[in-house]
Amino acid sequence: MYKTLLILSLVFFYYAIEAKTVKLDIDWAMFRYDENQVLCEMYYSFPDTLIKYNLKSDAGLYEGEIYFNITIKSSVNTVAEKEWIVTNSSALPVTEHKTDLVGQRNFLLSPGQYEVLIQLIDVNDGSTKADLTINLIVKKFNNNKIDISDIELAKYIEYKTETTVKWNESFKKGNLYVVPNPTHMCFGDNLNIKAYYEIYNSKHISPDGFIIKYRILDAAKREELMIKNDKVADRDVMLEIATLPVDILPTGVYYFETTILFPKDNPTDSVSESEQFYVLNPEIPPNLITNFTENVTFDKSEWVVMSDEQINTEFEKAKFIATPNEIELWKEISTVEAKQKFMYAFWNIRNQDTTKPYNEKLLEYRSTRQQYVGIIKHMRLGLIMMYREG
Repeated sequence: MYKTLLILSLVFFYYAIEAKTVKLDIDWAMFRYDENQVLCEMYYSFPDTLIKYNLKSDAGLYEGEIYFNITIKSSVNTVAEKEWIVTNSSALPVTEHKTDLVGQRNFLLSPGQYEVLIQLIDVNDGSTKADLTINLIVKKFNNNKIDISDIELAKYIEYKTETTVKWNESFKKGNLYVVPNPTHMCFGDNLNIKAYYEIYNSKHISPDGFIIKYRILDAAKREELMIKNDKVADRDVMLEIATLPVDILPTGVYYFETTILFPKDNPTDSVSESEQFYVLNPEIPPNLITNFTENVTFDKSEWVVMSDEQINTEFEKAKFIATPNEIELWKEISTVEAKQKFMYAFWNIRNQDTTKPYNEKLLEYRSTRQQYVGIIKHMRLGLIMMYREG
């Protein structure tokens, strides 16, 4: 009996620390639709390794499926609901992450505040699931001056007439295919930030044209790059794209900002939008200079780009070394931003050498924990074999 209980307790502990983290990135952008409604685009992505794959004998492929359900509620009722299944297939078993699966769903909503409920379940593995709640504020566009949409950060932007890829039609905007980048991560061999947005009312507000100013700002809102372009106001809904190089920037958090200045010859008015993004540059590590304030170093940390699901998982991993007061404080925190700042402070006070561009204590803990997981795996296997032999 004792042997059985020991095995069960170790198995339970093993699964507790090895529970599958559901990495789901969600992003939104809003575009003017008509006088009363706003086109709200929801972008999502998750790694191909999240799915459990089964071999389909008839096709000779490994196939996995993820079920999505999105419910949008106002203060009085449900205003929209959509469900769908994302399918991915591979000729070989998927054991290493190769790509993120990206998708988009559109909703027509009136300006106001909404609660968005997102449910994700692996069709082949019910233990892989996530339930998220997001507060969504739908803005009202100004029809009496030049206005701009939200900025959609993109993985790819290609003209429909030039692309050789069969993109999903949900990514089509006019004569463009805009493949969203919900993670806001910029990395790889071609370090460029790509953005799409729309300009409204420019022709009748500023018929002589306007100026577009692009800026890349660092986490302290200091200018890293600035480009200006003159623009002809040839229509009242203009689709704009921008690609800016960021290969000279150190790893860290930045802001992409677009500003419309009008009229062109003597600008007296302007409208701006910005979007945060993260550069992962293997050639240039983070530049955590000591004259940064705590808020700025937080903005350059890994915590600031983590979702609610990810940040909760990180605390569960670290809870073994948390003090009782820290555990109680965590229970009182409700917003994602507060959780991000909590985890930043949690590891910052345990870091003995703050002059390094990384948290040495955090890296040490993660390494030790990974080794411990490996030991538990071997112990579990050995105990099961011992139980069977006994």
